Amino acid sequence: MNTLSKGFALIVAVLLLYVYPLADSAEKRDDLTRLLTFQALTRFVDSVRDKGVITPNMFNDFQKELSVSSQEFEVSMEHRHKQYIPVYNDNGHFQDRYSVVDEAFYQAQIMEVLFPDSILAPDDSERAYRLGAGDFFTVTLRSLGQSSSAVWRDALNGTNSPAGELYLPYGGMVRNEDS
Repeated sequence: MNTLSKGFALIVAVLLLYVYPLADSAEKRDDLTRLLTFQALTRFVDSVRDKGVITPNMFNDFQKELSVSSQEFEVSMEHRHKQYIPVYNDNGHFQDRYSVVDEAFYQAQIMEVLFPDSILAPDDSERAYRLGAGDFFTVTLRSLGQSSSAVWRDALNGTNSPAGELYLPYGGMVRNEDS
């Protein structure tokens, strides 16, 4: 019986001295990753909303800031432009009202402008994606792998967490536009 209690005490000691500090430091590292990622996201989106334009250099700087973290992210950009279309009756007379339509542009369309197949300089004005004042711009980040703290949690709890537990959407209305 004495051997059993010593074995149990040894297991508890190993858990408390080695495993718990490693899991805790992984959790702190993930918190730091979340903080750095959110700061990079808000800096990029707010810059786009203030300037009304996305340039290849802005996007590449954003990608570099994201690469500092220990995770890989899927970036989804969305640009919504409101259009006001006048409503006419069958005789072609204006009805004193407008129909509001949101025109949406997504990641693939934005990337075609930023990084076209033709060879243009990175600072060429044709490679700038322009947004108008009053448009909405949103970027969503989703992690592609498991965080280190999720790996420790899964090992200790015997579970299997799905990848992509870090999900950060951020956006808002464009305040200015580049002329």
